[in-house]
Formats: sequence, C-alpha cells, structure tokens
Amino acid sequence: MRFPPLLLLAIHRAVAASLASLWAYIVLGASVIVVEEVAPVLAGFAAHQNHLPVVRTVLALALGGWFAALAPYWVGRYGASALLRRFPRVRDAAAPFTDIVARRPWRAGLFSRFLFGARTLIPLACGTAHVRRVPFLVGSAISAAVWATLYFVLGWISGDAVLLMLGHIRRHEKLIALVLALIVLLIMLIVQRRNRGHITEELEGHGS
Repeated sequence: MRFPPLLLLAIHRAVAASLASLWAYIVLGASVIVVEEVAPVLAGFAAHQNHLPVVRTVLALALGGWFAALAPYWVGRYGASALLRRFPRVRDAAAPFTDIVARRPWRAGLFSRFLFGARTLIPLACGTAHVRRVPFLVGSAISAAVWATLYFVLGWISGDAVLLMLGHIRRHEKLIALVLALIVLLIMLIVQRRNRGHITEELEGHGS
C-alpha cells in the first residue's frame, strides 16, 4: 500500500526538477537580450566545464536571440504608430532602414543577429515596413540559430585554450568566466560602435 504515495512523491520530484530546469533555460535565453554575445560565450565555457548540456543550451540561446528579433518586429508591425509618437528618436533611428528592409526582406531576416549596433532597429524597421512574415520569421530563426551556435563554440574553444595554458581550471573558472565576459563585452561594444555607419551597406549587400 506504500507504492502509490512513493510513486506520487517520485512524480512530484520529477516535475519539480523539470520545472526548475525549464526556468533555468528560460533565464538563459532571456539573458541574450541583456548581455548579447556574452551569454553564448559564457554558456559555451560552462558547457566545456560540464555545467550545461550542449544541445538544450544552444537551443535556449537560439530561442532567446530569436525572441529578441521577434519582439521589436511585432511592435513595429502592430504598435508602431503609438510607439513612434512616444519615442521620436527611435522613429528617426529606424526610418533610414525601412525602405531597404522592404526591398531585401530575406537579407534583413538572415542578418538580423549579425547587424551589430542595429539589432533592435532592423526588426523594428521590418515590422514598420510590413515585411512579410515568412521571410522575417524564417530568416531571423536561422540567424539566431547560427549566431547562438557560433558564439557557443567560441566559448567552448576558449575553455580548451585555457585548459591548455593552465591545466585543470576548476578552482579558477569563476574568475576566468568573469574575465572572459569582460573581454567579450568590450569587443562587442567596440564592434557595435564601429559598425553603426556601415549597416545600410550591409543590408544592401554592397561589397558582397
């Protein structure tokens, strides 16, 4: 007669563990919106140290990157007038891209995670210009998947490099992760600042 209570307890623990795991991946995906490349690089480093599973982590990062593009797209498509009236600077910043993304919807979607300095403005411009859903949704999904995988692998490789230089790094991994995050953040800020003047050329495909 003790079997049913034990079974219920086991099910309860399994469900609780699954929910905890789910929330962890949701937080991981959401971190992409805040810290951009830092999230997949640190996740790759953590996976190298066997703290995170590879496939589910990359999937969570890709979904986070995809949502970061979808949110401004839907805002631009269905709430642009109210938003742009409230934030005229956003309107002025997105305006130069609306005609370009309308002409090149697939390129806008596929490059959405790699247009440094305009990751919010380009999806917003796509929504404002009423870029067709399929090109943007599919293109931005591919872009997010490639972006997450690329920077996750970069984080994994950094773990290999540190391991070769320092040997066993368990006792230093928190410090190494912090230094790695600061380096990635600094590089990201520099690249974003330098790339802002070239976004139109990248969208148009000049030089490609």
